[in-house]
Amino acid sequence: MSEKKRIAVCMALSWDYVPSQFFLSYNALRDYTESTGEYVFDIVVARSVWIDTMRDICAERAMEMKPDYILWLDVDQTYPHFTARKLVKHIDDGCLVVAGVTPDRVLQSNNILKFGGKAGVYRDEDFEVNRGLVKIDSVGFGGIMTHPSVFDKIGYPRFQRNWIEGDKGIYYRHGEDTVFHEKCKEAGIDVWCDTDLHYGHMALREIQVYQ
Repeated sequence: MSEKKRIAVCMALSWDYVPSQFFLSYNALRDYTESTGEYVFDIVVARSVWIDTMRDICAERAMEMKPDYILWLDVDQTYPHFTARKLVKHIDDGCLVVAGVTPDRVLQSNNILKFGGKAGVYRDEDFEVNRGLVKIDSVGFGGIMTHPSVFDKIGYPRFQRNWIEGDKGIYYRHGEDTVFHEKCKEAGIDVWCDTDLHYGHMALREIQVYQ
């Protein structure tokens, strides 16, 4: 029997808990992926107040494991049980970075971004789902699979939060995911999105009782 391929599953865990919806979807995802006997999961976690620090720590720890694939999951999302196996196929077909589609928690839109504009990045309001695999500029980092070679090509730090100066002294923040994809572009690495792969995004809210 051939050796199992290893999937390093990276999760930034700044909370003391994970939502039950994520936990249940992760278990289903892991069980379905490992059920073929072809793959095995290695969990990689990091804890910090800074998301870019956590992602860089996860990347370093994952690389030390020498995995075949690196899967990035956010614990405030839910994922179809077939997510990993579908992303693995895209990586095996030559994609180095591939994601699914996540709805924005505030806007009635997706989380697909394009490079350009005053802020250096803007939401792709014309993006359409359910049309197969397409090339994109940037996307949120929950539910992304990366080939390990990507992290050798873009160098350290792989994730940063940058501030871009626009008009009238207004600064726009680039998230750690956007900066990662900018580094990919500089390194000549294409970023892809499977528009048929849809994730859930949880909006946790505090509820108070008023007298």
